[in-house]
Amino acid sequence: MKISVSKTGELAGHRDSIYCLAPGPDTDSFYSGAGDGLIVKWNLAEGHNGKVVAETEGAVYAMQYLKDSNRLLAGTNSGVIIMLDLEANQLVTQAKLNHGIFDLKVVPGQDFMIVAGAEGYLKLLLVDTLQELLTLRPSQRNARCIALHPSQPVCAIGFSDGDIRVFSSHDLKPFFRFEGHQFSTFCLQFTQDEIRLLSGGRDAHLKSWLIHEEYAPQLEVPAHLFTINRIAQQPGGRLLATASRDKSVKIWDSRSFELLKVIDAEKFNAHVHSVNHLIWLDEERLVTAGDDKRILVWRIIIEE
Repeated sequence: MKISVSKTGELAGHRDSIYCLAPGPDTDSFYSGAGDGLIVKWNLAEGHNGKVVAETEGAVYAMQYLKDSNRLLAGTNSGVIIMLDLEANQLVTQAKLNHGIFDLKVVPGQDFMIVAGAEGYLKLLLVDTLQELLTLRPSQRNARCIALHPSQPVCAIGFSDGDIRVFSSHDLKPFFRFEGHQFSTFCLQFTQDEIRLLSGGRDAHLKSWLIHEEYAPQLEVPAHLFTINRIAQQPGGRLLATASRDKSVKIWDSRSFELLKVIDAEKFNAHVHSVNHLIWLDEERLVTAGDDKRILVWRIIIEE
């Protein structure tokens, strides 16, 4: 497979490292959250200027846009979680948890979310009120990332002890626990074909685990020089993008892990510090963000 890569946009405005991105209401829009506490909405159809929708206490590490209600959830390293009504442009509710928040995911078809946090805490919270329903602490080390299975009530959560733990997404009943990465598991992604779980970690390795064989290891590649911060599969599933602390974004064949392109500063005028997050807006557009306070937009086309 051959691909072409071109940079189509560069967005600036944050005053600190950008830690998370979240898709918006359509394929031209998305949200960014950063160490400056700002949450910004961007709409590529309207130009390269962003709109600040909130300012939070602490660095914004996790966000999710809720299309049905036009609301946005965001969590910070100080433990604050907020719900924004984007139509009314106002805060609906907020809560202060007893730990920093690294990731959050609303469970599809349910009225609650899973929150992964510092010191190994996991929580179930009601979406509308942020009321705590359940608190677990399966590890003493940080719970770093959450992946929801596309069709089953299952979630995988990565921890800073390197382990990957698989739970029921409805009640956090544990199913499996296995060693994912040396030092820490930083990112997880269930594949769209529901066959594999992909993971990346502080050991800079990209791994594939077979879901239907109790998460037996399938493939492993030394993908980057430093920590893999994020994995995102392209809509349609043929490509995989990884973001790393080594300042690069890499594009892979999502099945074979064949490396197709390295997007770095030298070749593409890309990021000059750690790349912390990335999302696909559609099958051709990828958005990346990192410690250099920049958001870059890429067009990636499969040429075959």
